[in-house]
Amino acid sequence: RSQKILKEITPTGTPDYGKKAGVSYDEIQRSLSILSGYDKSIVLNESQRQRYVQVGSISLTACEFCCGIKENGFIGKDGEVACGCSHNVAFSGLTKWLVKNSSYTNEQIVSEIGGWKIIFFPKGSVEKEIKKRGIVPSDGELPTMQGGC
Repeated sequence: RSQKILKEITPTGTPDYGKKAGVSYDEIQRSLSILSGYDKSIVLNESQRQRYVQVGSISLTACEFCCGIKENGFIGKDGEVACGCSHNVAFSGLTKWLVKNSSYTNEQIVSEIGGWKIIFFPKGSVEKEIKKRGIVPSDGELPTMQGGC
């Protein structure tokens, strides 16, 4: 059942911004590296930075499955990245890229972070989905994490 749920919730292929951003859901390590690079290379203006902080400081954007930051968002209210793990930095880079280069709403950016979170943390994501659905876990080992802290 766990494998079936993972297959149901995991994004595949290339997101609509993927070609321009150079990322694909199917190339996890490469995409993780590219997204992490955007954290340092993208400079936001003041209004873009305000959106970045709005998105990055809510619980749904947290790197909740590997860091000690739990569900506090990938950045603090000050706009500083809460943890230096590759996933957290990738969420920051993705958010900066989407704020600067797309017409995505804040809600769409949060949703996109959620998709990458499933890819980076399959086990934690499935466990969370199982709990949300009220299902008793049954079968299958899942990889705990893609990429490293």
